[in-house]
Amino acid sequence: MTDEYNLQRLIFLDEPTTGLDPVTKRAVWKTIEEAKHNKIIVLTTHSMEEADALSQYIGIMAAGQMRALGTRQRLKQRFGTGYRLQVIHQIDFTQELEDTLVLSAPNLRYDKREPLPLQNEVRSFFIIPPGDPISFIYETCMDLKEAAKIKEFGLEFTSLEEVFLTIAQMVEPPDEAEKKILEL
Repeated sequence: MTDEYNLQRLIFLDEPTTGLDPVTKRAVWKTIEEAKHNKIIVLTTHSMEEADALSQYIGIMAAGQMRALGTRQRLKQRFGTGYRLQVIHQIDFTQELEDTLVLSAPNLRYDKREPLPLQNEVRSFFIIPPGDPISFIYETCMDLKEAAKIKEFGLEFTSLEEVFLTIAQMVEPPDEAEKKILEL
């Protein structure tokens, strides 16, 4: 009886939301969330957003091998780039913005820039490495916004997608790769 009970508590889901529209996908996610309180769910997915939203413990595979195991927080701490800062500003403020931000966080680095539909506006992205205090950057951005130097800004933690890309880049070619899992 115990084995039957345990099997009823174990659910395997393989790509459960592939091909679903966003509304249906969220409904499936809600069902999975409700089920995981009294069941063990093993979920395989290519969607890092789905893994981040639903998983308590994540295994990342690259080149056909399990490369990392851990909680999403631990994986992000270990393999993430830290925080990402997005700033919307006038294009002619670009260099001054970079200079001002580097004063707040010397290890901050420019990532990329995207033009926006509005004339002369761009969205700049910066990487704030782990360990750099974001409070100074936040205060600097608030001051710049109050002075109308920037339009908007936002801080976000490393995504699971970025963690996966970092791990995938670390993978050696199959003949040279050591078959090891980074347990976190």
